[in-house]
Amino acid sequence: MLRSWTGHWADTVPRHTDPSHARRWSVALSAIVITLASQITAPLTATAAASAERTSLPARTSVVTTPAMRNSCDEVRASLDTLAAQGKEHALCVRPAQPRDLSPHARETAAATVPDRCLEPMPELTWVIDRFTGCRQEFGVVAIHRIPEGTLVGEVEVVTITSVHADARALTWQHNIQVVWLRGWGDIASVIPEATASCPVECTVSAADFPFRLLSDNPSGTSTMTSAVVPGTTGQVVAEQSRWTIVFGQMGSIPSPPVTFTSEAVRCDTSTPNATAGCALSRHTPTLHYTTAANGELATHIRDAQAAGLPGSPTSGRPLTRQTNAALINRNRSIACPSSLPRPPGHQCDEYPFASTNQGAYLSGGLYSARMIDENDNEQGGRELNAFYRDNRIVNSDPFHVQID
Repeated sequence: MLRSWTGHWADTVPRHTDPSHARRWSVALSAIVITLASQITAPLTATAAASAERTSLPARTSVVTTPAMRNSCDEVRASLDTLAAQGKEHALCVRPAQPRDLSPHARETAAATVPDRCLEPMPELTWVIDRFTGCRQEFGVVAIHRIPEGTLVGEVEVVTITSVHADARALTWQHNIQVVWLRGWGDIASVIPEATASCPVECTVSAADFPFRLLSDNPSGTSTMTSAVVPGTTGQVVAEQSRWTIVFGQMGSIPSPPVTFTSEAVRCDTSTPNATAGCALSRHTPTLHYTTAANGELATHIRDAQAAGLPGSPTSGRPLTRQTNAALINRNRSIACPSSLPRPPGHQCDEYPFASTNQGAYLSGGLYSARMIDENDNEQGGRELNAFYRDNRIVNSDPFHVQID
């Protein structure tokens, strides 16, 4: 029954000046000959617009971000006289490029540093996330200009793929990156990206590795961040972000200005009831799934209540939000399912929205539904709800959906 109450640039990566760095460039230059043989194409023109099929992956959230690869080539061309004083033949820069679906070759040669699903078509400049993992793609061009004329002598089109993985039961998380070669032309021998990881927002870098490799080898890096949340405390909730900063270099050339790729926000906490400390991607709204086959009368009750207009379903646009205060939860429950309501044998009073939400009968001051249902179905549904809260790190006021499958 329904009742109503009345109602921009980051710090530059340090330049190598020691002799060992020159030797590494020499090794890289000799290795490039074979690698590039099958990858050099005609000069790059503007790529076709993104396919209409580049949509977000199902059951995930899309978080639009700003570009990391802003156009630095105009600045390089405007500074040719100054750059010429450095005695180098070439200068590198980067500029944005239109997105494209990755070719089978690009997918096959990409390392396993980022999850396979991060290679799937997705909206560019957008973090596509679930509660614990996320992917982002950004397309760009590394351009090489001759000094002092400013003549464009080579280009490499790349996609930079970043991924984040949060651990529900630990105060560490990963931010990985891979630069995937798509096509190139001209004087592009020995282009090598160098990258550093940092964590300027509420965390520290506990491990990071970006091996010195040719751009044509699709170099990748891994990093592990440690949260600023203090183990053993209670009630802490901290939002954190990390960065990968890349500089593209070439033997005898002036490296590109740095490009910084920022992670999706990771929230770590010791505030989730009945859970150990851990982290999640809190900008994704998770969904609790019940089925009529496994949850019987409880699932039927929720389905009917949502059909009558109560919030919570993924299609309603009105998620439920958690309430963790025990006194308020009891007030919700006592309004919807007072002890005065008769309970037939083997039945319990089930309320929707749940008593543990801000949409419950007392806190919402609006519509709610109460029904006597099978006690086993009600208790099983409660266990699954509590496990859902714990496993998805649903803290106070976090939104979530309920779907009946």
